Amino acid sequence: MCAGPAGLMAAWWMARCGTKARIIDKRGTKVINGHADGLRPRTNEFFDSMGGGIIEKLAKESFIFENLKNWFRDSNGQLIRAGTQQLQGDYVNDLPSPFLATTISQGRIERFILDSIAEVSNGGFKVERGVVAESLVYDASQENNPHNYPIQLTLRTLSDIEANPPPAPGAFGGRDVIAKGNLPDDEVHQESGTSGSPGHVELVKAKYVIGCDGAHSWLRQQLNYKLEGASAHSVWGAIDIVPMTNFPDIHHPSFIKTELGILMIIPRERNMTRLYVPLDTASSNERLDRSSVTLDQIFQKAKKFFQPYTLDFKVCEWWSVYGVGQLVAERNQHPSARISLAGDAVHMHSPKIGLGMNTSMQDGYNLGWKVAMAAAGIVRDEKALLTTYVGERYPIAQRLVAYDRTLFGEHGIVDPGEYLKQHERFKEFADGFKLDYPESMLVAKTLSNQAAATGLIIGESFKHQRVLGHVNSQLYWTTKLFQSDGRFRIVLLAGDVSLPNQMARVNTFCKELDEEKKDRNGNATSLLRTRYPYCFVQPSPPLLRNALATSQHPAISFLHERPCKSMIDLLAIHSTVGSTDSISMFDFPVALYGPFDADYHGWDHTRIHVDQAVHYDRYCDGLAYERWGVDRTKGAVVVIRPDMHVGWVGDLEDTQAIELYFSTIFK
Repeated sequence: MCAGPAGLMAAWWMARCGTKARIIDKRGTKVINGHADGLRPRTNEFFDSMGGGIIEKLAKESFIFENLKNWFRDSNGQLIRAGTQQLQGDYVNDLPSPFLATTISQGRIERFILDSIAEVSNGGFKVERGVVAESLVYDASQENNPHNYPIQLTLRTLSDIEANPPPAPGAFGGRDVIAKGNLPDDEVHQESGTSGSPGHVELVKAKYVIGCDGAHSWLRQQLNYKLEGASAHSVWGAIDIVPMTNFPDIHHPSFIKTELGILMIIPRERNMTRLYVPLDTASSNERLDRSSVTLDQIFQKAKKFFQPYTLDFKVCEWWSVYGVGQLVAERNQHPSARISLAGDAVHMHSPKIGLGMNTSMQDGYNLGWKVAMAAAGIVRDEKALLTTYVGERYPIAQRLVAYDRTLFGEHGIVDPGEYLKQHERFKEFADGFKLDYPESMLVAKTLSNQAAATGLIIGESFKHQRVLGHVNSQLYWTTKLFQSDGRFRIVLLAGDVSLPNQMARVNTFCKELDEEKKDRNGNATSLLRTRYPYCFVQPSPPLLRNALATSQHPAISFLHERPCKSMIDLLAIHSTVGSTDSISMFDFPVALYGPFDADYHGWDHTRIHVDQAVHYDRYCDGLAYERWGVDRTKGAVVVIRPDMHVGWVGDLEDTQAIELYFSTIFK
């Protein structure tokens, strides 16, 4: 429910996997402008894995968030720049991610996800707008049968005035588009209104429900889950303007600290800047009434911060007023695991930390493929699979609010120096790279040998690197290799295959996983090919042929459209130094390039890669093994989950442990 960032990410998985699902939103139209505006590196990695050109669209429009400037007013009333702090980290030597933190409006992000949903579902999966849930009934007696539908919802279609209530003149929260002329054309002419006849009531039965319906979540209230934490103690205004000013750092992230408090500057796409303006102070005796605040009041307060510099605007896309509240729902999932909450329905905090939308989308991304897999009926224990969402994402919600409280306190105010100190302390968590997912059926720490790849921590995000195609000499970020299609990846870090003994180990490893073995029922199956058949939707062959006919680069466009046969994919990245001319693709086991496809593809040239430096790309530097903590001679094996988290690590001889890992997950 609700087509916000968390809901759209979960919906994308439903569309991509062909899961029969519906997404409803009481708003008559999507978010167009304003709201959240920051993207962290880990979220951008998801978008690259999802394909559909999302990351390219974001790169074209977004604004890199770097070089925080600190300003203060001196005793003479002048604004002085106190210093500059680098925010992104060392991207030449450390390379924490292929992507940077950027800023772009939530409306554009939602636009790109919606376009991708339409693409992966061939237009068959759409948001039902102007529809609201009014009752929820849960029948616990049906929850243990995976074929039953224990959830019953009553849905009602709203009238246009209910779905698109007009804002009062000068009212709090200018959620209407104030300056359409500054928006991209594809945002101005969007669908609005309701999806059906106003007043239509429908009874819907469901196996699973995901509530992404915001801070005032209807579903959370139906479940009677309380909010824990501190309510708002201060009021801030947020305005998105195209600034007209002589302030030199208006297009740099900046703090301005004066006797009025601390103003925050967030540069944005399309020459915009967001200003976070404090409207009261911690010493105020009376709490400010947010509903009484106008856009002009926010702007006049902002002008005082910038003096003696001037500030004006003619274009304001959006403005709002909010109180700093730091709250976490007492649960994010029903005990049955059939009903889950995500996004702001679980965690609420100051928007100034730039993590709310990211954490929400990561909630939806984490949960979406699990629900799709449970709905497909292929997992051994659906409830155990779905409850991993609680163990993985609920502690993130708690840490997120604790981070906000540490950074901004209960009043949303922090000294810039303290901000930088805490930013550095929480940076890995904030960027999405230190989440500490616990042991579960998906995170097999006990079953693993972490020493085989010390830089690829079990339960954490895979550390993406740039590698070279062994056969085709193309460059790939591993985000592209781990496409979001619901499959698990066995990544064979094959070591130095120029050594005969090491190539022999590679052959033995692939033979162990590829050969057919009898199960307890006497059926012979191969882990890589037949034991766990691919259960999600495949690209339509006619559409593929049409894509080939119209594409300017058919070989590239068709590269990753090979139909999936198994829920487990195998690819290799070896570490041979120097020329690999003497090592043919056919020297590797056939499991890494076959079987031969006589209709369209021939052999698969895209699953063997090498960690080797090339002179024409500084990111493909041949240091991936070092960053992964893997011995360049003997290699290692890593299992990557569909959400690109590390599920298992071990040596090439640990094939029984790999088979046990998957037998715990799949039927």
